[in-house]
Amino acid sequence: MSFRAFVEQVRSRSDITDVVGAHVELRPSGSTLKGLSPFHTEKTPSFVVWPTTQTWHDFSNGGSLGGDVFNFVQEREKVDFKEAVFRLAERAGVPPPSPHDESHARELEALVERRDVERLLTAAADYYHRRLPPKLREESFNQHYGFTDEVVDSFKLGWADGGLFAHLREGMGASREAALKTGLFVQLPGGHVEDFFRERLVFPYWKDGRVVYFIARATQYTGDEEWEKAKYKKLLTHSERHPYVSPTVRNDYFYNEDAARKADTLLITEGVTDCISAMQAGIPCLSPATTRFRKQDIPRLLRLTRDARRVVICNDAEASGAGEAGARETAAALWAEGREACVALLPRPQGAEKVDVNALVASQGAATLHEVLGRARAYPEYLLDGIPESAPKADLDKALAPLLASLQQCTAVRADVVLDAISAKFGLRRRALNANLKGVVAEKEAAATAQRRASAACPEINVGNRQLWAIVTEARQAVVQANARRMRAASTQGFANEAAPLFVRGNALVQLAQPEKEAPILSEMTEAAVYGVLLREATWVAEVEGGPHSVFPPKDVARDFLAYPPPGLPSVEAVITTPVFGQDGKLLLTPGLHPEDRLWLEPAPALHLGAVSERPTPEEVAAARALFFDDVFVDFPFAHPSDKAHALAAVLLPFVRRMIEGCTPLHVVEAPAVGSGKGLLCDLVSWVATGRAFAIGTLPENEEEIRKTLTAELALARPLILLDNANEKATLSSAALAAMLTSTSWTDRLLGKTQKLTLPNTAMWMLTGNNPKLSKDIARRSVRIRIDPKLDRAWTRSRFKHDPIILWVKEHRSELVRAALTLVQAWIAAGRPLGRERLGSFEHWAAVMGGLLNVAGVGGFLGNLDELYANADVEGESWREFVQAWWGAHGAGEVLVSSLNELCEKDELMLQARGEGGSRSQQSRLGRALQTARDRVFGDLRVVVRNQDRKKRTMYALQKLAGEPEVNTGTAAAEVAEVDPWAEKLPGESTAATP
Repeated sequence: MSFRAFVEQVRSRSDITDVVGAHVELRPSGSTLKGLSPFHTEKTPSFVVWPTTQTWHDFSNGGSLGGDVFNFVQEREKVDFKEAVFRLAERAGVPPPSPHDESHARELEALVERRDVERLLTAAADYYHRRLPPKLREESFNQHYGFTDEVVDSFKLGWADGGLFAHLREGMGASREAALKTGLFVQLPGGHVEDFFRERLVFPYWKDGRVVYFIARATQYTGDEEWEKAKYKKLLTHSERHPYVSPTVRNDYFYNEDAARKADTLLITEGVTDCISAMQAGIPCLSPATTRFRKQDIPRLLRLTRDARRVVICNDAEASGAGEAGARETAAALWAEGREACVALLPRPQGAEKVDVNALVASQGAATLHEVLGRARAYPEYLLDGIPESAPKADLDKALAPLLASLQQCTAVRADVVLDAISAKFGLRRRALNANLKGVVAEKEAAATAQRRASAACPEINVGNRQLWAIVTEARQAVVQANARRMRAASTQGFANEAAPLFVRGNALVQLAQPEKEAPILSEMTEAAVYGVLLREATWVAEVEGGPHSVFPPKDVARDFLAYPPPGLPSVEAVITTPVFGQDGKLLLTPGLHPEDRLWLEPAPALHLGAVSERPTPEEVAAARALFFDDVFVDFPFAHPSDKAHALAAVLLPFVRRMIEGCTPLHVVEAPAVGSGKGLLCDLVSWVATGRAFAIGTLPENEEEIRKTLTAELALARPLILLDNANEKATLSSAALAAMLTSTSWTDRLLGKTQKLTLPNTAMWMLTGNNPKLSKDIARRSVRIRIDPKLDRAWTRSRFKHDPIILWVKEHRSELVRAALTLVQAWIAAGRPLGRERLGSFEHWAAVMGGLLNVAGVGGFLGNLDELYANADVEGESWREFVQAWWGAHGAGEVLVSSLNELCEKDELMLQARGEGGSRSQQSRLGRALQTARDRVFGDLRVVVRNQDRKKRTMYALQKLAGEPEVNTGTAAAEVAEVDPWAEKLPGESTAATP
């Protein structure tokens, strides 16, 4: 179940009367319930609940509060939308979805952002309504449109005076970014913000007590600037021209959708003002604000009309006939899905070019509209009325075809009535009509079958009286052949999810998927998804008497595909949206499958790279490096040059990942306190490498939950994975995470299943935290990127070079990607020299990144490892202090644990290992610690446990090693001079091959 479906299930089980009634004493008042406001003190009830629409509004204290059941819980219990949903779910007994489902997290994030946008849209409607001048109310709404004051106030029709932005920012405390997300404003050159609907009448779209969209109309008072000349304006939506508008703002709502709830007869009309006039006349009505419904709007229309017994479409009556043509299309779409669709025609006076519902009600009153709707004809009868009796015989068959086709959705009785009417009107025999009706049905089915076979080139698979293995073999061949077509189409023309290519990832069958407004991902296929592919890619028949008979595919075939994916399907490890270098060092630019690297490239449309030099000059290398250090990272206060080098290494790693054998370490982005910019730095890395922000996940504290989280993250096949906000109060120690970081593949059980899943591990892992405490096992698998602003309340910093930097990176992403590719290309052109730095378990990563940064003229790589280990290995530092004191007191001599405990007591050593308690207890704990540390080396001293003496006492000693072990300190911290990649030999480069 999707998270959105979960929310709707919670809504359906949370009756607003019960939820509000637990806090407010409600009493019936007509079709509503009223009570005293729970938010403001009042004596006269002004808190209203509408049970039919499941909404509420508090008209006290200015009347700015209202919405659905979630809004009430948010206001009453002072929680955010997410918490309101989960509290209501608990009360209603609805089980919540898994917190580890990435798709749920994305849906939740979008829902939360959408609710924030709707909150500001609703506040805007209140503001516009309060700013409506009495003169405009009278001239425009009362006189021109014929709306009563009650209707104007009910729909909160208003006027945009140009002051909304200041109201949202200063009056409501909304940030500039949040206000711009609404689509209510246009950002002009220079950064100036203007009300998009300035000096216009505004019509808010209400749904569930909240405003979800706006439309506005010009008047004689509207300015005459070029951008103001349109008669109507619709709310801005997210686009390349207006990237600051939230992606959740979309033009996919109808005006007054709430009217569809429990409406026995529902009217659909063209304009917004027509819809308001119908509602004023007491007729439930909605409007698409256009003549015709778009194709993508039909499913929404079908959902909204499913409870209506009768749907009447009444468009404008125009001399051009455009309104009636649109009404006919809408009626046909509804009728085809089983709705009782009717068409009503407005009487157009002689000589008039047009009449609409608003004009009819304003001039002739509501009763006239009721009469018009009473004369509405069901779609088949309407079609019959439109065919003149005098139609030539040659044209009659063609004219009757859509009418006969519409009878497929009729009951037998209804079809007989229409056929009798046709027979009587045109003098045709019923037998001939019945034959024509069968011919129309057969022709339609044959055309659909032919089109399907022609477009899909489906092979025929006979499942009658055959072994399953033979059927599976043919099905595999059919799917593999079809998948080749799918890949060709997807790489050149894009793809729809139902025709997306199939791949094998690890040991699982996956499919390319395109979530709405997000980058493509690999989605694990379910049995139902495989079954859908089998349905589409073959014609399934069984031999019966009289020839082949169409059947459905055996479900066992789909199950076999999941257990044993067809071997002819290509193997893919990840989907990328940015060109990268393959394992052979060639730049991958072609969309589609790159089989040698097991990658599918789906280039981001907004990415324009231009030419990337195969042999970059020193000037090009310097410019590329400067773009990152002098623009992207310029305002990040890195604690050490190594931290800065590692930040650039993190940006470059996704571009060279296929050229690195083995694993890559955990990139730990840390700071002393919150607000230092850790998450922002990670997002910048992600924006450059992938064209989107990190999908944030957190690391649980329970080891079993950590394992599940890591598996869920890997299953999504993202190139970058962020584990956000490590718990600063506990040491991060996880066997699962440690194993993951040093494993090229990961095998785990699928959540809720016994099936094992093996996944490739090629992602770059990042972790953020405030002074995170890492265990030795995690620390040795990590590199550090530390930010230290050296400020209290670091988030209040200002005077940045690019503010906000995230918008600058988005706008200049093409340049940044080209810069990253240039740095990598320079390293390849220089012969791929390997660096001398080493990091255990990640030797090849260290060699590649060290060499790459050296060619780029960046020093300090791996120069902060000792500091990282010292901060992480608190236990080790304690032991080193202890053995140095031990050596100073006893040298290489054998000693008893009691003597060592006295030494510790005297110098306050090994406090954590010895714990609290008496001397005997501390001595016992120290003895156990020494047994655990047998043969361990601290510095140049080795702990030795001797055999028991005559009194059966264990003796301990230190052994000084001959030489101090080597410690890798990396390169010098200071940045080195720029390197010419065309020099025959790089400065300091060994002529011997580096392993």
